[in-house]
Amino acid sequence: MNIILLIDNLGSGGAQRQIVNLANDLICLKFNVTLIYYRDLTHYQKDLSSSVKLVRIGHNKNSNISLLFKVIKRVNTEKPDVLISYLNTPNMIGLMCKLLRPRTNWIASERNTVKEPKLKELLWRKIAFFFADSVVSNSYSQKEWLENNKLVKKSKSHLIWNSVAPQFFQVSSSGAPNKFLSIGRISYQKNPELLVDTIKAGKELLPPDFSMDWYGDDDPEIGDMRERIQQKIRKHAIPITFHSSTTNIIDAYQNSGCLILTSRFEGLPNVVLEAMANGVFVIASNVSDIPLLLGKNERGFIYEEGNSEALLAKIKKYFTLNEQERFTLIAKAKTFALNNFENGSLGKNHLKLIYKGKSK
Repeated sequence: MNIILLIDNLGSGGAQRQIVNLANDLICLKFNVTLIYYRDLTHYQKDLSSSVKLVRIGHNKNSNISLLFKVIKRVNTEKPDVLISYLNTPNMIGLMCKLLRPRTNWIASERNTVKEPKLKELLWRKIAFFFADSVVSNSYSQKEWLENNKLVKKSKSHLIWNSVAPQFFQVSSSGAPNKFLSIGRISYQKNPELLVDTIKAGKELLPPDFSMDWYGDDDPEIGDMRERIQQKIRKHAIPITFHSSTTNIIDAYQNSGCLILTSRFEGLPNVVLEAMANGVFVIASNVSDIPLLLGKNERGFIYEEGNSEALLAKIKKYFTLNEQERFTLIAKAKTFALNNFENGSLGKNHLKLIYKGKSK
């Protein structure tokens, strides 16, 4: 069976991490897999199995129409039995490919919970998902949003949580408890300003050797957020260092005792899953499926999204834990990750949808 995976790029985003995991899983399941992308970002290309056929569609940056036709033409040239598209624009392209090649089993994948949907987002999804054979959400919250807004029939709507690459399970963090970590784009969604303001407000209450690193690239639509944050850090001597994204993120987990996620909204955040798998304590906002991941504070700590005081309270609570209490929570989180996000789970959970189209 010939399977095409379609995404905009292979940059450092969560969707890109997951489509690479899926490609590798499907190769292990003995499918022929081609991954097509069209933006010049290749952060995760190194993690892709050499058995995956990788195709980048070059294009004139000033002509999105030309790009659209090139991608559609290439997908149809591959004559896919199954087309799996990730993210909005690839899903739009997936719709065009489905209309031109109706016998292709098209699986559209939703990756991020929409907090305040606009009318045009509702409209195009409703049209696109009418033609999709299956629509996969990576969180219960996104699946519910799609169904509640009547954008997809429940019979087509499916939940598949993200997976974690095997290397994250193979070692456990040896980082100092007082060394904190955040990972994500410098963006409105990830809300780094909340973290900086929280640490600024509570730094006198934190251990003297407390430090924090944030790894992530700039969101091109957000302007000068990084510079504004850096100015505040310098002015108030806040113990946070911002870095660009790293190709060796496991080392960052290994050197850290606690991960903080300050997102305003999410799909299913890879960083939380990876931290759980790697034995790093997690403090995260109560968005998307995070309450399901961390439970009632028995696998990590959850705080009210956007509430700096609530976040600071959880950080202070973390520092009241003794070594055994911290170890117990981390161990429960790792077991949960092993049971739900283990290597290969993404591919296996897609099998029913892949063969669904073949049985029509």
